[in-house]
Amino acid sequence: MGNLHHAEQLYQQGLDALNTTYPDKATHAYKCFAAACFADPTWFYAWYQYGNNNVDLKMREAAIPAYYRALQCEVSDSDRAKCLSNLAWQLEETGDILRAF
Repeated sequence: MGNLHHAEQLYQQGLDALNTTYPDKATHAYKCFAAACFADPTWFYAWYQYGNNNVDLKMREAAIPAYYRALQCEVSDSDRAKCLSNLAWQLEETGDILRAF
């Protein structure tokens, strides 16, 4: 178990960064989401958003393990479905059709 409070703060900083006009906002957000994953490795939302941010930065191969890690965390069924959908999409995009389905 990590420091959830600190992870939530880092996560919020990442979301705030994405909502700015800063030209390198996705890279700054990436660092915040990655730090949130380390602050509490058991928190689904940090891993899920880290995966999403990897996709935004065109790093699909890095998004896939982030989604797998997110699925190991406790999460609601609806958020698990979103994560599985994103995972399947990225597997398909990288050509791993068999694992995508």
